[in-house]
Order: sequence, then structure tokens, then C-alpha cells
Amino acid sequence: MHAREVGLDHTTALHEKTVAASALYNELVAAEVCEVLGLATGPRTVTSGRRPVMEIAGVPWA
Repeated sequence: MHAREVGLDHTTALHEKTVAASALYNELVAAEVCEVLGLATGPRTVTSGRRPVMEIAGVPWA
């Protein structure tokens, strides 16, 4: 295995962990904001066949 391949493996793993941490952070912030302001979140499908995104429920989509 070449050094470049090892670096790519580490970069891919780092990216995956960063995405997971970001998703968790966003979920926790949304939950706290909703609790404090008395709001709720709900899923919205952006692309068919992909995971929905979470948004503040009841806010009209322009």
C-alpha cells in the first residue's frame, strides 16, 4: 500500500466522522432551539430516494 492510499483512507474516515459530528450537532441545536421557542421540527424530502432534511415545522416553503 502506498502512502497516498493510506492518506486517502485517513481522509475518508475523517470526512465520515466530521459529517456524523455535524449532523449530531445540528440535531442537538435544533432540539434546544425548538424547546426554548416552543417550536417543532419535521422532515422534508428534497430528493426522492434520499434521506429527508429536518426543518422547522409550519414555516411555509417560498
